[in-house]
Amino acid sequence: PTDRDFMETLNTLKYANRARNITNKVSVNQDKTSAQLSMLRKKIQDLEFELQEFRAGRLVVSDEGSIVQNDLANENTMLKTENDKLRLRLKNMQSVMNSQNETIASLQAERDLMKIKYHDESTGQVVVGEGS
Repeated sequence: PTDRDFMETLNTLKYANRARNITNKVSVNQDKTSAQLSMLRKKIQDLEFELQEFRAGRLVVSDEGSIVQNDLANENTMLKTENDKLRLRLKNMQSVMNSQNETIASLQAERDLMKIKYHDESTGQVVVGEGS
């Protein structure tokens, strides 16, 4: 740049620096009424959930007037979880038992076959009948 354009160049650089430092803050354009409606909808949703919890028996009002979780509901949840674990364990045990029953049946069949036919080492003959 030439000396005569120095002031214009300086002003351009200052403007670019100011433009670079501009930050935008994003906000939802919402008036007070719609914000209040949104808050009330959320409150209604929370109260409906709480009402469902009371109806299901998971929440109760204590003697002091505070809302607490029902001990029976907690115990019921724990028992359901334990019941599911026991069902899975029973299923696994039944699978093992079936496998062992198959092995026993196979061994009994092999034993019965051995009773019927065995090799007499002293004579070198195959003997049919009970072995000694």
